[in-house]
Amino acid sequence: MKTIILSVFLFSFSLANAQTPVVRLKTGTTPTNANCMSWGVVGSIFTAGDSGTPCGGTSITSGPFSSLPASCFHSATASDMYLPSDSYYTFICTATNTFSPFSDGKQMVLPTAASTWTLVSGTGGVATKADSSGAVKISTTTPALAVEALLKSIPAAPYTKTIAIRYVNGLGSGAIGTGSDIARCGVLVSNGTTNSSAIQIFGPWLIYPPAATQQQNNVAVLHYANFQFSTGVADAQITASMGLVGNTTSWFRIADDNANRTFSVSPDGVNFLTVFSEARTSPFTPTHYGVFCGDQNTISSTNVGWELTLLSDN
Repeated sequence: MKTIILSVFLFSFSLANAQTPVVRLKTGTTPTNANCMSWGVVGSIFTAGDSGTPCGGTSITSGPFSSLPASCFHSATASDMYLPSDSYYTFICTATNTFSPFSDGKQMVLPTAASTWTLVSGTGGVATKADSSGAVKISTTTPALAVEALLKSIPAAPYTKTIAIRYVNGLGSGAIGTGSDIARCGVLVSNGTTNSSAIQIFGPWLIYPPAATQQQNNVAVLHYANFQFSTGVADAQITASMGLVGNTTSWFRIADDNANRTFSVSPDGVNFLTVFSEARTSPFTPTHYGVFCGDQNTISSTNVGWELTLLSDN
């Protein structure tokens, strides 16, 4: 009998001195990974629940573009980053469950899928379009002497379209002195989606060999009766030494304020230089906008291909 009493006493003493708190989850609580917990005390019992707010921290992950997370680990704290191994962009969490693309330190607006763009080529054109890890590209290995473009319906005025592109355009292999091979890449507006539609193109000259009056970084606005570079008229041309070359991102802006259509260019997406402005219905009323490349003339029959990547369409 004494042994039993002693055992109970020792057991009670052990409980009294253990000082182990009792923690219970609040009724109906299901903790969320990465969320902080809220605490309370009911009598001598601690209660814990999900605060509904992510705890601080940083999450930087990487992988293919196709594995871009659908949600941000730390919500809108801008501390989450995803680095695709096969894309032009870095993705940063800028809002609740929203990863936004950045390139060259600038926030981009991903273009819609290639299937939403209309591919139009001049006679003989064989360009193709494709999705490219968030971007959209148009390319060819056998360029035609014509404009080849991706088009989409133009917004209702007033509008401002800001477009970022990169491109590689290989010129012909003719000998210096036998003529000039002129290629162009940039943005355009058109009055339709067939190769007989009138177009107005905006972009730098790519010329081989360069002449004194035709430098590679000249930026021009020109309009044509169709995609074949026929009956062309130069609307404006400036020498813009701003590093507008294919291996850097070039920014173009077309704006319509319900009175005039204005063309501007920028090497950094921040500072834009106005190249040309005209009445919004001159030389025609556009129905579509887009991006293009094309060879205007050739000095050899061995032209090599080109590729243009549409990085941002805002």
